[in-house]
Amino acid sequence: MPAGVAEHALVLRTSGLAIPAAFTAPTDRAVTAALLFIPGSLFCDVNGDFPSWNSFPGTNAYLARQLAARGVAVYRYAKAGPGTGTVVEDQAAWDAVRTWDGRVTIARAALTAFRATIDEMGLDVPVFVSGHSEGAVVASRLVAEYDAEASAAGVVLLAGPAVGILGVMRERTEREAPADERAARLAAMDAVIDCIHRGVPVPDEYKALPVVAGLASMPLDGHRYLAQCDRTDPCATVARIDGPVLVVQGDADDTVTVHDAKRLVAARGGKPTDLMVLDGIGHMFKRVPPGTDPWAVFGWPGPCDERVADGVARWMAARARDQG
Repeated sequence: MPAGVAEHALVLRTSGLAIPAAFTAPTDRAVTAALLFIPGSLFCDVNGDFPSWNSFPGTNAYLARQLAARGVAVYRYAKAGPGTGTVVEDQAAWDAVRTWDGRVTIARAALTAFRATIDEMGLDVPVFVSGHSEGAVVASRLVAEYDAEASAAGVVLLAGPAVGILGVMRERTEREAPADERAARLAAMDAVIDCIHRGVPVPDEYKALPVVAGLASMPLDGHRYLAQCDRTDPCATVARIDGPVLVVQGDADDTVTVHDAKRLVAARGGKPTDLMVLDGIGHMFKRVPPGTDPWAVFGWPGPCDERVADGVARWMAARARDQG
C-alpha cells in the first residue's frame, strides 16, 4: 500500500451474491475524483488475481492504489466465480444474471454502492467509469445504455477490445500463427466460433487440436456466455457515449492491440476522445522482459507501470476542470 493511501474492504450485495469489493482513497490529500473499476474476463478476485488459474498479477489493486496516491478514490469488485471469495446467497437470483447482460446489471449495482459510499464520506467529486479488457466493454455499455443513471463525468477504457471476445481470439490466432499454418488454424477457429454462435456442440475433432482445444472444450454454458458477449460491438457501443472517453493501451499487449485502441478512437467520430499509448507494457500494464512465456506475462507480479495512473489521473483532473 503506498504511503498516504487507505483501503477499506466492502461487500457488494446484488443479484443473490455477496461480492468482495474495496474502496481505496488518499489520506494525505483531498479526493479530486472518483473512479468505478469494472473487472475484466475470467474469474478474478477483488485484487485482479485469478486464484483458480494460479495466476496473481494483482492489476486491479495496484492501479487502484496508484490512483489513490494521486487523489482518486477507487471502487473495485470481484468478478463472481470460483476462488474469488464471492458467496452465493440466492442461487435463483444469481442464475438469472449469469449472462453477458448480467455483467452490466452487477456493474450498475456497483456504481450505486460506490455513490452511496462517496455520499457517506461527504465527497462532492466527479465520478468516472472504467473497465479493464472485457470490463472496458461493460463500462461502455453501462454508460451508453444507462447514461442518466450513470451520470459519468467520463469513461476510461483500459486495454479495451474493438471487436467481440471471439473476434479477439481469432485476431490473436491470425497474428501469432506461422505463415504456413495460418490458413488451417483460422479455418479451425472459424469452425469452432460458428458452432458457438449457433449454440451447437463443437465436434470432438476440434477438441484435439491444440490451437482451439481450450475454446472447443468449454462447457455449453461458457459458450452461451461467449456468444452473448460477442454480439456486442465495442466500437458501436463506445460511439453512443456522448461524454469524454480516454482509451489507454500498451503497445506490448498481445491480447488487445494498439490497432484496437485506434479503432475505438475512430469510432468516436468527433466526440471528445483521447488516446494514451504506452510503450513497452502489456495487457496487465506491466513491463515484462522480452521473450517471457505468455502465461508468465499474464500473471507477472508487481506494480503496474506508473505512467498508467499518471496519465489517467491527469486526464480525469482535466475533465473535471472542463466540467467546472
